[in-house]
Amino acid sequence: MKTITFATLLFSLAITGCQQQQDTDINTVTIALEKSDRALGGYIEKLESEFTPEDIRTQIICKDYPHEYKTNYAPNMLKLSSKYTEAVLLSDLDRILDFYKAKDQVSC
Repeated sequence: MKTITFATLLFSLAITGCQQQQDTDINTVTIALEKSDRALGGYIEKLESEFTPEDIRTQIICKDYPHEYKTNYAPNMLKLSSKYTEAVLLSDLDRILDFYKAKDQVSC
């Protein structure tokens, strides 16, 4: 009887501990995704501003935006949502970059 009670208690604690770890992991990924989303939003604001110099636009379009998207945003989005695939996210990135390359006449 004591063995069954102890095993049940141990099993319950193990499940609870795993659940808390998953919640912590999800919170960490969510925070990282929100930070990356803010950075990408800042880049878009600069690209939409008429006061942003051409060299800054080129830096954002060719280096900063793709780097942030590929190294932070896309991996965290893949961790949080099963409805996105790497191909879909990269396609979205290409579409965004193509728009701003054409709009600002930037060649990388």
